[in-house]
Formats: sequence, C-alpha cells, structure tokens
Amino acid sequence: DKNLIYGRILAFDASAIYGYGRRQVHWSSQLMDGAYRVYSVARSDGAKRWEKAVPIQARAMLLAGDVLFVAGPPTQAVGPIEEPEPGRSALLIALSAADGTELARCPLPATPVFDGLAAAYGRLYLATTDGRAVCLAGK
Repeated sequence: DKNLIYGRILAFDASAIYGYGRRQVHWSSQLMDGAYRVYSVARSDGAKRWEKAVPIQARAMLLAGDVLFVAGPPTQAVGPIEEPEPGRSALLIALSAADGTELARCPLPATPVFDGLAAAYGRLYLATTDGRAVCLAGK
C-alpha cells in the first residue's frame, strides 16, 4: 500500500499519529526521498494535519497532553544512519500537537538514547547516550 504511515519514530493518540520521517520513500534511491520532517496525520484516514522541518535528527519523541516533544542532535551532527557520539549536545523542541507551532526549545547536555523520553507528573525524563537520566520540570 502506497499510503502507509511511517517514520523513524512515531507517537499517537486517539485521533492523530505524529512522526519524524521523510515525506515519501523511493526504494531505488535514498537521495530522492527528501528531507526529514515532523508531521501529524489523522488516524481515521491518514490525511495530513501539519508538517514542520526541525533542525534536529529526532531520536526521542513524546506526546504529553497537547504538546509533542522531539529531541535529538543537530541535523548536521550525524549522518542518516550513523549513531551520534555519546555526550554530543542536543536540543529538545516542544511543538503544539494541534498545528505544529513551536512552543519552546531547550538545549540538552547530551544526545538522547533512541526513544529515551518519558513524562510523569508535569516533568520530562530523558535518558542520554552518556549514561545520564535528566529530569526537566515545567514552569
């Protein structure tokens, strides 16, 4: 099926799927696939809700309420398949789940491990490639 919803990492709720990936995939050439982006599509029919270019290679993504958190190293820091170096700086970006508007940015002390983001009681928890567990509290 050509209308698959896919990405390098996904999050979802009852009405939408959020992902980080390319707009389309050409199996013959990765160079034709275009840039990565964060996006949201409706779960009911796969219709695009929004998409946004981000300056990071998303390694962790979390939907918490009406905010989508995306974290990773700068896009120029690593190649498309290469693992980031432990301790490399990274960035956490908070996006509105409704329309993709950027709500906030926060520098991180190191790159998150893949899918290493969790939320509980108004705090974000991040596991990093240098072996740390970081707690980020809201205002």
